[in-house]
Amino acid sequence: MNAYVSPNNCDLARMHDQASRREFVLAALRSTCLRVRLIEKELEQIGTALKEQLISPNMALEWAEAVAPGCVGFIPANVHASEGAE
Repeated sequence: MNAYVSPNNCDLARMHDQASRREFVLAALRSTCLRVRLIEKELEQIGTALKEQLISPNMALEWAEAVAPGCVGFIPANVHASEGAE
């Protein structure tokens, strides 16, 4: 093989690499959007189950944390403590 690579060939290879990377990132973003929609639907199901008293508040929080880690936010300790009072 010829070890010499002209500047034009380098530019073409770089543009192709950038285009490939751009397409990959766009596909990853589309996939992420779909995953976010799935998370939203599952969180709605958790809310419905809690509203209909099919699960406890703690179960809802645990399920939500499993589905969307760190997204529930701060939950006061008395919410967890009131579990036994139901």
